[in-house]
Amino acid sequence: MLVLNSGIGLSKDLSNNSCKEILITAPFVKKYSINSYNSSNLETCKYYAQGAKRYAKFMTLKSTECGCGDYKIVKAYLYTEKAELQSSIKECKKEIAIALEWLNKAVNTLTMCKTN
Repeated sequence: MLVLNSGIGLSKDLSNNSCKEILITAPFVKKYSINSYNSSNLETCKYYAQGAKRYAKFMTLKSTECGCGDYKIVKAYLYTEKAELQSSIKECKKEIAIALEWLNKAVNTLTMCKTN
């Protein structure tokens, strides 16, 4: 878990509030995505995918203001959106699993970001 401590030890871009807001929002996307993936019926899968999408959209909007934000954040959003539109639980879970992969990659990119 990343601890943000008044900018100490963070790159210039991670000191940016938008980058911090993305990292603070990511656990909400993950929570909803995991609930979606663990659901037992299509409607529940789609319900939680919609919640994940809402937070992922916020991350996408903030990524334009964060020098460390990149396409991985957008991909996480797009796959939560795709999950919400599926007509079978198997496909909903498949898209959410992909969204979680992109979310993990996005968080890793943000936490490892080094800019001058």
